[in-house]
Amino acid sequence: GATLDVVEEFRYLGVQFHCRRAFAGAATARGVAGGRCVHSMRRRCAELGLQGARTQLRLFDTMVLPVLSYGVEIWGPQLIAAGCECAATRVHLSFLRHLLGVRQATPSLVVLAETAQRPLAARWAAQVGRFWNGVLAADEGSLGRRALADSCALAAELVGAPLARQPWAGQVAAALSSMGAAVSVQQPEPVSISDL
Repeated sequence: GATLDVVEEFRYLGVQFHCRRAFAGAATARGVAGGRCVHSMRRRCAELGLQGARTQLRLFDTMVLPVLSYGVEIWGPQLIAAGCECAATRVHLSFLRHLLGVRQATPSLVVLAETAQRPLAARWAAQVGRFWNGVLAADEGSLGRRALADSCALAAELVGAPLARQPWAGQVAAALSSMGAAVSVQQPEPVSISDL
């Protein structure tokens, strides 16, 4: 009986949702928050005199990557499947270019290779795969498992629809398939994280 406010967008557990935009739009907010973390990390490294590349890369993985990747299991599959760069990936690549002391126009593949880093999409695909496996391992009657069953049924009905119009399960199937792990929404099974 309570009255609910009608809003265009809202933040739930740190993930931004919008009434007319895809889940992938949350990457923009993650990129902004990650950019602030990078700035804070660099400032602190300068104060402490930490100049080593290996140390800064570990600090990035510890302090910034969780901020950039927060909730990626929900908003990331569409971006992974489409192979698009987003605000969060731009923060990662900008950090690596700054670390190497090269221009921001330096090709991404060169920067990743020189720093021995995997693209965020590859890291995110593993997170999405672990989440998928976790939902499948849940009890048959659990809320997560029932939501997955509904999402899979809807994805099976919408085969061929544009990626942005696919339900979560359809986007996960497309994302993980693009990374080398076959996923079926008709008969969902766990994926091999090592294949990703």
